Amino acid sequence: MQFSAALTLIAAAFVYALLFLVATKLLNSTINLQGLFADKLGSSRVRPERVQLLITTIAMSVQYLHGSLVSPDGATPKIEPGWFYLLGGSNTVYLIRKAVEGYNSKRLRG
Repeated sequence: MQFSAALTLIAAAFVYALLFLVATKLLNSTINLQGLFADKLGSSRVRPERVQLLITTIAMSVQYLHGSLVSPDGATPKIEPGWFYLLGGSNTVYLIRKAVEGYNSKRLRG
């Protein structure tokens, strides 16, 4: 067996083991997902920027995984620049919201 094939097999085994571990912990409720989308400032309402950030991250991950699977030579997948703009924009919206929250909470406290 070639070194690169063995390394690929070890990497795949690691990723699948990690996936299995996280899925098991999610199903056993060891990883707490309660309040994942909730406002951290006290109210329990769902924050839209958290939802859109998660959806965008999952969509980008699926695109990357799909590109990896269809790549004939195992090279880094080619992803359209629009996906990177979408992910960057999503992160920007989230960070701006967090910055505004931080500014407002500091202003109200002091």
